[in-house]
Amino acid sequence: MARSFTIPKLIDEDGLTVINAWCRAFRGDTHALVETQFSDSAGTVSFTALPDNIDCYIISMWGNNTKWFYSEAPPDLSELPGDLDDIADGGTYAKIEVAQLTANRITLSGTDGDLDDVSDGASYSKVLTTDITSGHILLSEVTQSSTYRTTTDSEKSTWNGKPDDMDDIGEGSTYQRVRATSISSGHIQLTSNTVVSGEWYDESGVEIDATHGINIYGTNNALTTRATKAGTIQCYVGSDGAIYAGAGSVILNAAGISIGAGEQKLVFLGDGSYKSYIYGYGTNNRDIRILPSNKVQIAGDVMMGTSYNIWPQTGSNSSLGDTSHYFLKLWVDDIALDNDIVPKTDVTSILGDASHIFHTGYIDKVFRSSAIASQIGTEGAPFAYGYFAFLFASGALTMPVKATTGDPATGEGKIYANTYDNKVRCYADGAWRDLATW
Repeated sequence: MARSFTIPKLIDEDGLTVINAWCRAFRGDTHALVETQFSDSAGTVSFTALPDNIDCYIISMWGNNTKWFYSEAPPDLSELPGDLDDIADGGTYAKIEVAQLTANRITLSGTDGDLDDVSDGASYSKVLTTDITSGHILLSEVTQSSTYRTTTDSEKSTWNGKPDDMDDIGEGSTYQRVRATSISSGHIQLTSNTVVSGEWYDESGVEIDATHGINIYGTNNALTTRATKAGTIQCYVGSDGAIYAGAGSVILNAAGISIGAGEQKLVFLGDGSYKSYIYGYGTNNRDIRILPSNKVQIAGDVMMGTSYNIWPQTGSNSSLGDTSHYFLKLWVDDIALDNDIVPKTDVTSILGDASHIFHTGYIDKVFRSSAIASQIGTEGAPFAYGYFAFLFASGALTMPVKATTGDPATGEGKIYANTYDNKVRCYADGAWRDLATW
């Protein structure tokens, strides 16, 4: 907010009007510049932005002349003596007694008169006390008009007498009543308490009956699934009661799930693309093929009837398990081979490993390859015991060699060469004994 101040006519010492004098107003408390104006052709200077409650000093300068003016701000109410009791009522506004105010608001109970003294408005009007009971308007006292009216006794006769409640209103041709026992909290109950009987609906092969529920029968496409309301039918219930999909190539009925002729597939999707599938092939699709031929993982057992076999694909190199997926046990009566068990060419093959050991093996002979140097066990993984009726060595028999001083762990019949102690030693009768020294 701001206040105005006007110097009506600025004149010099000779009584002449001063035009275009430079006039500046400063706050009386901080001496800060507030506003700058110039005198007009009548010598009048008008200020419009002076602070409301701060006195201001004004200096006017023209030529070598200077003249001061003082603008006093109107007094604040807090500076006036007394209070509202000392101010007389005006012609337009008057005072309100403190007793008639609560939290700075007029208390209606403190006003003179009542609603009888308030006139009806254009939008809202009063209601007679006799038309109200316990704060509610009595419908029996509503004044009838051409738009709203009650029913006369003669008119009530067409409603089966006085319609005291819904029981007295007859059924209409368009709308009818619902029993109170079928309604709970204003809602129709869909529970066993709902009074229903007989057939509700029977159109286009779909029947809804109170006895046996929803029945779909005898009409193709009585129940369909589509991506959109008018889109291509994906699945449907046929007139024979079966469920069809894939243009009829997949059928679900009492015989099971049927997949049509040709290389029809049971497909397993991964990230939206084919990952694997099962399909029939061969004569009359009597064989089952699983592709792609990476793995077939079985969590439980595979049980086959008598005289049935598991055959690999003709001409293929098929495996049971792989390096990351082992068969825990294989129980068979016999392993019938047309040929030998032969390792893959040019690799070092092992029966078992350090963590998977054959418990017992019965063989007539052990042959080594003539092309490579063969051994039974290694220095890091020796045989604990070996019993041989005869032991043949070509050229020399290589015994264990120890390159540090001292003997290894004791054990009857052990023999070794110690290249550090320069001895061949044998453990017999509970002690290590020298067989040779150098």
